Amino acid sequence: MMLYGAMFSCLDPVLTIAAGVGFRSPFVSPMDKRDEADEAKRKIAGHGATSDHLTLVRAYAGWIRAKARGRGFERDFLAKTFLSAQTLRQISEMRQQYVELLDQIGFLRSGTGLLGGKKDEDDGSKDLEGRRDASDEGRTLDASAAPFVPRPGQRREANAKGANARGGFKAAAERALVAASVNAGNEPLVRAVICAGLFPNVAVAESVGGSGSKPGGGVGGAQASKTRVRTKGDGDAYLHPTSVVFGLSKFEQRFLLFHEKVKTAKVYVRDATMIGPYPLLLFGGKVAVDHGRSQATCDGWIRFRAAPRVAVLFKALRKELDGLLMQKIATPELNMAKKSGDLVRTIVELLETESEVAAEARRAMRDAEVAATRDNKEV
Repeated sequence: MMLYGAMFSCLDPVLTIAAGVGFRSPFVSPMDKRDEADEAKRKIAGHGATSDHLTLVRAYAGWIRAKARGRGFERDFLAKTFLSAQTLRQISEMRQQYVELLDQIGFLRSGTGLLGGKKDEDDGSKDLEGRRDASDEGRTLDASAAPFVPRPGQRREANAKGANARGGFKAAAERALVAASVNAGNEPLVRAVICAGLFPNVAVAESVGGSGSKPGGGVGGAQASKTRVRTKGDGDAYLHPTSVVFGLSKFEQRFLLFHEKVKTAKVYVRDATMIGPYPLLLFGGKVAVDHGRSQATCDGWIRFRAAPRVAVLFKALRKELDGLLMQKIATPELNMAKKSGDLVRTIVELLETESEVAAEARRAMRDAEVAATRDNKEV
């Protein structure tokens, strides 16, 4: 997950997610304040949220901003949001370890990011900051904003004071992290990278109950528990009530990535993120194309309707991307921006257009249903 995050220049939120899965959830739910805690979590997630992982990213970003304002602001923020300071500190420490590891294996300071990373050694921080400012426009993912992804020079004074004690590493790491995070606000891209990290933990939405439940706005009562999903091997499962996806009355996409399954009276999936078919075709399991039926299969059980030439195109893109990653691992000094920038730009554009393509398909389906109803009435 982190390697692809660096390659696609959306590393910072991916670091938080990768660090977070190693610890218990920072969201605390006291027995006597469960409703308040759930409401606070959904408020952080935002209206219509469809990702627990991006909710974690937003929570971490909020904590960083509150902590920067002083201990009083930090305590107030943690109390209102029902977040664990200990878990957030653990996530912060793990993020730092990951940054150091990525730097050691050549995925940070050498300009790994194919979009927005350093192109040449003489690229200055001024040019990088200009690209960073341009990328801030139209963002949908709050957690990618400063101060948790600082601009070069934003903490110049603090870095200057501590440079001798830290050997300058932290300042250099922050600059490298910015270079590898200029696409941190590209939510479709971040979701696709999450897919690369969590696959094969995929669930397919089978049915959604509870017409009275509101997307992103609390749990829809007993009916909401009828949100059923299907996973490989275990068959039917259900969304865990602590998930922000739990209670949605409508799924815009039918695939869910999840961190783990737990079994009590039922099998539940926890920490879910909704995705479309494109991330699975690019970062999921082996893709098989059935030309006769115009469909593709991922991992032997997830099926998509797709024109054969489209499915073949995805397979070709994926083969090139896998080859590029292997080259970088084998040759850390490889300048990937020069090597295959066009390839990654093509993949990013594909992911960004998926929601538009899906919306057009739904409109076409609705139009066809309306036309069929009208024809039946005329008959």
